[in-house]
Amino acid sequence: VTETEDRRALHFGARCPDLGGDLNAARWWQDRGDGSIAFMRDDGRIVAEFAIADGAAFVSYAPRQPIMTLLAVE
Repeated sequence: VTETEDRRALHFGARCPDLGGDLNAARWWQDRGDGSIAFMRDDGRIVAEFAIADGAAFVSYAPRQPIMTLLAVE
């Protein structure tokens, strides 16, 4: 990931459980041109990908397990 790419720091709330494995290493999120969202490690490796779901939520499609829902909270 280069510095010119549009990525933002990823912060998990206190109510988020220990996600385990590579998901714990996610430090960045990126809103991609196709409408999907990616969670990335510091080295740019993608550890989770989300697609638009019903309503205001996104649902994960990679990794296949665990299935995650991403909601915008202010």
